[in-house]
Amino acid sequence: MEETVVEVRESRFTRFTVKYGRNILIALLAIIIGYGHTQYVNILFENDLNFSMLSDLEREMSFRSEQGFYYSYYKTIVEEEPYVAAITRIMYDKHVEYPNEVNAFNRFNIIPEVILGSVYRYFYPYLNGTVSCTTVFRGDDIPSVESCNGLGVPMIFYVQSVFILAGVTLGALFIFGTTLSNSILGGLVTVCQYLANHADCTRVALAPALRENYAQPALLLQMWLLTVQLRGGEHALLGMQYLANWPENYAQPALLLQMWLLTVQLRGGEQALLGMQVSIFLINCVCLLFWQFTQFIFFTQIFIFFVMEQLRIIDLKTFCIFLHSHFCGLHMAILLLQGNDMLKTSIYTSFFIVVSIYCLFFSNMRIAVETRLDLILESFLVIMRITIVMIMSICLKTEIREFLLIFEDAHIWEILWAKISDYQSFHTKLYTCSEAFDFLPLETWGHLWDSTLVPIAFVCVVNVTFKWIVDAYTCVHKNDKVLKKKKKAKDSDSSDDDSGIENTMPEHKEEKIDEQEKEKEDNEDNKQIEVKKDDTNKAEEIKDKPKTTDKKNKTDLCVKEKEKPPRDELLEFLMNLKIDAGIFYNVSQMVAFMIMAVMIMRLKLLFVPHMCLVASLVVTFEMEKFKRWPRAGATLRSLFFTVLFAMIAWKAYTNVQGQMKNLGEFSDLQLEELLQWISQTPAAPVFAGPVPVTSAVLLSARRPIVNHPHYENKEARARTYAVYKTYGKFSPLELYVELSRLKVTHLIVDRDYCYGSGMSDNCTFESIWDREAPAAAGEPRLCHLLLTSRVDHFYSVFRNHKYSVFKIHDFSVRYMPRSFDT
Repeated sequence: MEETVVEVRESRFTRFTVKYGRNILIALLAIIIGYGHTQYVNILFENDLNFSMLSDLEREMSFRSEQGFYYSYYKTIVEEEPYVAAITRIMYDKHVEYPNEVNAFNRFNIIPEVILGSVYRYFYPYLNGTVSCTTVFRGDDIPSVESCNGLGVPMIFYVQSVFILAGVTLGALFIFGTTLSNSILGGLVTVCQYLANHADCTRVALAPALRENYAQPALLLQMWLLTVQLRGGEHALLGMQYLANWPENYAQPALLLQMWLLTVQLRGGEQALLGMQVSIFLINCVCLLFWQFTQFIFFTQIFIFFVMEQLRIIDLKTFCIFLHSHFCGLHMAILLLQGNDMLKTSIYTSFFIVVSIYCLFFSNMRIAVETRLDLILESFLVIMRITIVMIMSICLKTEIREFLLIFEDAHIWEILWAKISDYQSFHTKLYTCSEAFDFLPLETWGHLWDSTLVPIAFVCVVNVTFKWIVDAYTCVHKNDKVLKKKKKAKDSDSSDDDSGIENTMPEHKEEKIDEQEKEKEDNEDNKQIEVKKDDTNKAEEIKDKPKTTDKKNKTDLCVKEKEKPPRDELLEFLMNLKIDAGIFYNVSQMVAFMIMAVMIMRLKLLFVPHMCLVASLVVTFEMEKFKRWPRAGATLRSLFFTVLFAMIAWKAYTNVQGQMKNLGEFSDLQLEELLQWISQTPAAPVFAGPVPVTSAVLLSARRPIVNHPHYENKEARARTYAVYKTYGKFSPLELYVELSRLKVTHLIVDRDYCYGSGMSDNCTFESIWDREAPAAAGEPRLCHLLLTSRVDHFYSVFRNHKYSVFKIHDFSVRYMPRSFDT
């Protein structure tokens, strides 16, 4: 007896060591992969810009448009003294939409810049010693500049922090792929596919300051935790289950700990999963704080979970727990963003409210499916419930928007409407004429196909779906065999009774024989499963499962006989259709991202990484035709995966080598000359112009501006509309009135914007304004008049090959000579 106890303890300890050893290995691989990706994107960034040899001004200029706009707040946190003054300036900012006072915490997603700036200020005494400076010779006609490197340089610290997050992204992808496929090889497949399609997965090496670079690691971690939660949270309970079985002959503290853990287990393990739930809602909040587009991602997420609940893939309790994490994260994000209007009136918030009301009051209005008529009626009701919830969400969003008079995201819906119709406006053309907001080109699909990502992901989805269907049909067939055996036994019993021969076998012996036959069938099934599973941990779990004939403790993939409805093949098939909720969610999320990426190419950075995750399921492929020859099947399967992984790894290697050969160097002397001139002007001037230029003026020259690239506000869009009349066919007086209303003192005119250099015919400002204001189509371009002739109210004060600056003169101010009475 003692030897048996020792063997049990040793087996438990071995299983615990193997499982935790595997987790440690996964963590180490994730750290190595993350560190390698950090260095890789750092090299790509350096090769593209020659960043280490640029001056501080050139580095700031390399942050184009919205990048420079966001970085300006990081610069404010770093440079403003004291720290409280920096926070106050951000909360009451008069430089970004002069003369209006803007709360940047409320309007813009600048929390990452505030965090990084605060961390830099705290560690600055330790980082200052890492700075080294050199003088860079730029040519005979160009003055030399000083270039400083090291983490003590604010720009270097900022960029390196973003690259560390990029490493976290790939490390999280590896862990996610390993969890989804239950195989480390699946995680490595995900990493290789990510590297093979690196340009379509991320833009961090080209544009470090974009919001998605901060939010993507958190989004992947959130989806990974949701996948673990959908699969029952076994990983969260692993350590608790082992400690609960700790040997009794240890010290009393261990016994008390054991009894406490057993109590938690008896209560369903809710307390063990509390940490996971808190982690999910905190990550939800972080995602909403870091990226304004997160609300649309979470909308698709809630929609997918709602459909899963309607299809009974998950139960109502799981769905409510999921909604609770979004409830906490949404409210915390609105609080930290100080009542962000766009988030309050988003479709995500409205859909969440409507779905929550459904769960509270109408979730029990379901039909018990017992006949095909019930199935048809319930299917119709599922479609109706989903449709009604969507319509009610749109109506609620509209009512909230009209009641609060908030139209922050109106341009997004106009862009989507322009994508599927002939609708066009000035604001939609500014977006749709940009390559990032165009439809996903066929070239991208071709590249994804050449890298084997599309065919592998498609095969994985088909294989998993086929496996679910086959397993359901197998259960139906197994139930048919059981019923035939029972019917045959019943017929034989009745024939024996009719023959007059008394059946003398006791009833308990008959039951024992039946139980032995069932145990024999279960043992055969378990042996087949053990042969098919290559993962050592899974095989151990299957071997360690107790084989019992107790009907209450017996676990089976098929529906128990006492729970079976009246015989109907379709209903029985549906009842035995066991769908992995984690896989179903991730495949559905991939489809949602695909639709978004097809509409807006920029969002392929969500679609392609998730397709890499789904591709990890290729390691679950099984050789069904070799079930009778398990050794040959295992050998062929190993050979297949070796060749497949080698092919994917080669694709990743060649793509990495190709990207590292791309060399470039940043230089924009025209913009540099403009910014140096503006820096020498007094602090009073207020500038207006193209939003990429005004963001540079705000960042480098620290002068007030009236329009900026952050477009998620109705007032900001109206300001840009007024300033961009410079490139339309309006009168100088009309433009002067608009600029005077905005208190503009200096107007910056870009020659490329005026003459459409590098733009397609349908995307020049001349063509955009001809559609927007057709009545003035025959008039000359106002920017051309400003650049070629003298115009009242506008006086040229600076000019180079690309930019011209005009001072706005107010004729209401008169200088009259003094008169003397004689």
